[in-house]
Amino acid sequence: MLNKSDLQYKIRRTYRCVLIIISLIAETYSQSGWFVQYPVTSKNFLNDVCFIDTNNAIAVGDRGTILKTTDGGSSWNPQSSGTIGDLRSVSFTDISNGTIVGSDLILRTTDGGQTWIKQLSKPDTWFNGVCFADNNTGTVVGNENFGPSPAIIIRTTDGGISWVEQISGTTNWLIDVSFIDKNHGTVVGAGWDNPNREATILTTTDGGINWVRQSADTSDPSYFEMQGTLNGVCFADSLNGWVVGNNDYGHGMILIQQTEGILGLCRIIMQDILMQLILVIKIMG
Repeated sequence: MLNKSDLQYKIRRTYRCVLIIISLIAETYSQSGWFVQYPVTSKNFLNDVCFIDTNNAIAVGDRGTILKTTDGGSSWNPQSSGTIGDLRSVSFTDISNGTIVGSDLILRTTDGGQTWIKQLSKPDTWFNGVCFADNNTGTVVGNENFGPSPAIIIRTTDGGISWVEQISGTTNWLIDVSFIDKNHGTVVGAGWDNPNREATILTTTDGGINWVRQSADTSDPSYFEMQGTLNGVCFADSLNGWVVGNNDYGHGMILIQQTEGILGLCRIIMQDILMQLILVIKIMG
């Protein structure tokens, strides 16, 4: 029987695969769009990618997989991670400095991935997401694997030499994190323990000293669509951000809100994409 963590990442991989399928279909009818760039020969799943600029990027995956491109993805070369653990998320602040998190560890490079150093190892823990605002300041989110599975948020201000735990205020699994600067960040995750199983969205304006859960408007007709899990988040600035995930009803959708920095649902403008679970929330200023 799958545990919650395995199930969560099978769901996460599912919606990524669906996005690829949709992109390939679109490519069939158009000369532009998304296309398969790298014929991956490894059997390992790839879980995350970070582009540093138009040419340089790092992708990470299961069983310690790290791939690097320096030509915009025309070719990808493996790097040695020193682990066989699953790697979940990667964040680079420049071409040299990057951090990868995985099943129970944090890896750091200061030479563009030529060498990866284990900074932290915490058994029975799932580190799911990482985001660095600069070379020194970063946040990692995840959950403990046993017991009540309390959420984990840890922060560093010295490039990962030391990590300080923060109070999340939730017991739900936290899956991804995005910071636009040292102070302003958003974390997303599951909604199992929230009222009505509403997916978790936490925000901070003080570097994580305080995390505040954002709730959707329960009177909105589309409120039920927020019952589920949010798997990824990315903010372009303080007002514009995107969240992807899946709900409990097998619906795919795009939800839009137009309140400054505060999440609230306005309307569903798309449903059921290839009968998969895709959720995108657009935050518009």
